[in-house]
Amino acid sequence: MSAQLVFVIPLGLLGILNLALVLGVIRRLREHSRLLAARPGEPGKGETGVGALLPAVGRRPADFTTVTVDGERISRDRLSGDTLVGFFSVGCAPCAELEPEFVRRAGGMPAGREQALAVVVGEETGDTLAYVARLSAVARVVVEPAGGPVSAAFNVTFLPVICVLDAAGAVAASGFTFHKIPEPLEHEGSGRS
Repeated sequence: MSAQLVFVIPLGLLGILNLALVLGVIRRLREHSRLLAARPGEPGKGETGVGALLPAVGRRPADFTTVTVDGERISRDRLSGDTLVGFFSVGCAPCAELEPEFVRRAGGMPAGREQALAVVVGEETGDTLAYVARLSAVARVVVEPAGGPVSAAFNVTFLPVICVLDAAGAVAASGFTFHKIPEPLEHEGSGRS
């Protein structure tokens, strides 16, 4: 009988270890399910998950005044009429991935640079200036520290963020990617359809 115990005891311990691992995996899957359920369907609708990090759809950003890299004074009241706004940071891989699409879309805005604002969060270094040079061709550009006036007005705490303001200056769409951001509107009299 003692020979049977030599095999049964290790198998029993192996079964208990296996059960502990399975329970750990189940607990981890529940946590992931909870986090995935917190992801928003529509940003800015009062969610407590990832969407709470985005500018709220339907709300106007707070008042702000700042100066672009070209020396132009800019405020919330100067941002309306389907303005594309992007928040980026040097050294941020998702920001670098989003930049070419922002440049493409900003370049397609009917009123050009007047309808696009790029906010580069960080110090004015050589890398930042290269970022600014690429964005300046299609947008008005502001360089500010984290929590600067534009970021604070839009309640941006996570980068990158893209949003579009409607004719009234309220956020019409926002996201971390361009997935829910509409393409630029064409001039009504442009003859395109």
